Amino acid sequence: MHILGQKIFLQSLSYATVARKRNLGEFQVSKLTQEFDKVLDTNGDGFIDKDDIDGLKKKMVKFAQNKWTKPYQDPPYTTHFESFWEILYEYADIQPKDGRISRDEWLHLWTDIVTDIKEVNFDLLPQWVKLHAQGIFPVMDYHGDGQITIDEYKAFWQTICDFNFVSDERIQEYFNHMTENGKYPIDLKRFQYLYTDFCLSNDPETPGKYLGGPIEHIRGLKGGRQDIQRLRR
Repeated sequence: MHILGQKIFLQSLSYATVARKRNLGEFQVSKLTQEFDKVLDTNGDGFIDKDDIDGLKKKMVKFAQNKWTKPYQDPPYTTHFESFWEILYEYADIQPKDGRISRDEWLHLWTDIVTDIKEVNFDLLPQWVKLHAQGIFPVMDYHGDGQITIDEYKAFWQTICDFNFVSDERIQEYFNHMTENGKYPIDLKRFQYLYTDFCLSNDPETPGKYLGGPIEHIRGLKGGRQDIQRLRR
């Protein structure tokens, strides 16, 4: 088996194993693991701590400074950071209380959230999750017109998470999926819906699955085995 194909295959098995241990579906585990690994754990050590959150803040600020076409102001995310981390840490750092959050603690926290929330409703999300979403939107919307364009979406995730391996054709496919082929522009209300769907849904066909960035490297989903077969060739 091709080495990359083997790695992806083993990764998909690990998602399935974790899902069986949690009240989370395999797709939910894969998305939440991506957010942990590619967004929040900025130094890549397998934990989230205050330094990681500060690192993410710096990425956000740098992106806004470089991209915003309106006069630069500290994006709302910077004013939310302390509260975001304090609330997240309080709920997620379970055992031991060591000032950092492990991947297992992260998934444990989301197990409780998914169990408690029965509908895709942004208002029902915990406050720290809403702070995260409300901070991302104005940074990603660097033209400041109240809607996320495909160029803004692409630039944001390439900068924040180094998702440079995804083709423009795939990015267009992802954006069409989120907007349902342009029927629903991504304004703040749509963004909040997509974000909630990304966090909660275990259905790979729902529109929010790509809001957290391209998920090309996540397998174990619908179509995943075909992707593995292609990599073996």
